[in-house]
Order: sequence, then structure tokens, then C-alpha cells
Amino acid sequence: MYKYLFSGISLFFCHSFSSAQSKLILAKLTRTEKGITISNPINIGNNKGYDNQPSFCDEANNILFSSNADSVQMDIYKYNTTTKKLSAITKNKENEFSPLLTSNKENITCVKGKNQRLVIYDLNGKNEDTLFVHPDSIGYYNWIDNDRIAALVLTQPQSLQIINVKNKETTTVAKNIGRTILPYKDGFMFLKKADEQKNYNGIIFVEKNMRQSPMLPMLKENENFYCVNDTLFTVEHDTLKYTYIYEERRWTTICDLRSLGLKNVSRLVANERGNMIAFVAKEFVSPKIETETPSKNNMPKPTPSKALQQKTPKTKK
Repeated sequence: MYKYLFSGISLFFCHSFSSAQSKLILAKLTRTEKGITISNPINIGNNKGYDNQPSFCDEANNILFSSNADSVQMDIYKYNTTTKKLSAITKNKENEFSPLLTSNKENITCVKGKNQRLVIYDLNGKNEDTLFVHPDSIGYYNWIDNDRIAALVLTQPQSLQIINVKNKETTTVAKNIGRTILPYKDGFMFLKKADEQKNYNGIIFVEKNMRQSPMLPMLKENENFYCVNDTLFTVEHDTLKYTYIYEERRWTTICDLRSLGLKNVSRLVANERGNMIAFVAKEFVSPKIETETPSKNNMPKPTPSKALQQKTPKTKK
């Protein structure tokens, strides 16, 4: 058990891509009684510049992401994992980042422009409308219901705020947070960053009533994790790891992603079915043959009868 109260100075955040290069890599994720295998990695953006902020957007397993494929500005692109077709959703004069499907799956939203406002589009990228302009600018975000997002706001230090895009109200939930925010059950998860007292980051679960419960520690320099089917995944120093929310919750190594050609991995997402996983990496060299890297540990599936609160430390107001 560990305490989840942190404080301290956060790193300055910005969506910077002018000198950055990143590759968006899609791979097959297979779970069996023997373990997990990661195989068939491919560069789906195939862009010499910047591909980042991916999200799986619907049952068809399309992937939305931000890219400067035309070498001008960041636009929203979609990759169809069935047809393997890449298409531009938007082509605008202002940069667009962090595209996500809304909770009702009827629209696409993103962070746009120098003021990093939240805007909304139809699924085809048409009919733009501004949902919310924050005086301190929105960094990363995620939808937690049809009217609200949980967002990293660029205050000093960075703060986690609940923003109601309908009535325009904001509520600060935490400070000194990392960039990962994920919906989970009736609430959401976020990452609390380390400070002088706690030399590690921590994943926090926020319930519907906004009560916070610590879930799991992470390395100080790691801000990336993803949850699918009650399994948490993270990448630390290019090593892919997992843990079960319903189980003991300690990180277990799956594989070294460098064996699949990926280096300097900075982000990961998976689809709802749990059979595809995407990584953002600075470097990627495609393997000559299909590579499957199984975990060294057996992975029995989570027991549905176990409740989250049975393994969660006591809630702290």
C-alpha cells in the first residue's frame, strides 16, 4: 500500500513536433493460457515526420491519430485496420492533437490551435464547433461521460480538471499529474507524478463521486499506461509489462519491444477486444519475419467474481 498524496513542480507541457519524429506502430496482441504474445508490428503512418496520440475509435477498430504527413501542420488521420487504408479526416490551417471519439461515438474531438481549445467534428471531419476554451489551455484529456472530460490543464503545476462542456463548469481534482487519463467503469484513472517525498509515479482511480483510491506505483520517469479488459499495460525503458487489476497488482514483463524493432517507446493504446495494440516509438525497423514474443509468466485470465474494491486500498477523501 502507498499514499497517493503528492505535490511538487511539474514539467512544462506542450504539443511540440517541429523537430520531433515519431512512428505509429500497430501490432497483434494475443492472450492465451500460456501468456501474451506481441507479433506482426507494422508502421501504419509510414510518415517521416510526426505520428502520435493514437486512439482506437470504434468497433471496426479504426485508429485515429495526429500527424503532419503533409509536412505542414498537424491534422487528424484515420487508419482502417481491416482494409489497411490511411485517410485524412481533417486538413486545416491550425494544428490538431489528441483526436478521440466522444462517449456516444457520434463525433470526434481534438485539442486545436495555439490556445489548445477543445473542438468537435462530425465523424467525417466536417462541421467544426468549439466545445470549450480554457484560459490555461487543455493538454491531454479523455471523455468520462457525454458531457464531461477529465483534462490535464496547463496550470503550474499541471492540474487535473473535470470540465463540463455543456454548462462550462470546471472542477480541479488533483495537481502535479501525468499525461495519461483513461475512463474506467463509472470513473476514470490518471497518473499522479512523483515528488520529493515519493520517488515514483502512481496510478489513481477516481470513482463517480470523485473519491480517489491509489492503485499501483510506477517508475518516476514513466507516464504511460493503458487499461483493457481489466489488464493494465505499461512500457518502461522499451519493456512491455502488464498487471491485473483484480489480482496482486505487480508489474510482470511481457517482452523487450526492441526485439520487435521498436526503440524509445513513449505511448501505447489497445482496442476494446484486446487483440490489437499500438505504440508510438521514435525508431522502428520492421522485422524480416513475423516475431512472437511470449511472456515468461503464465497469465490466467482475471476472475470475474472478484470485485475491484476487494483489492483497492481504503478510499481516502
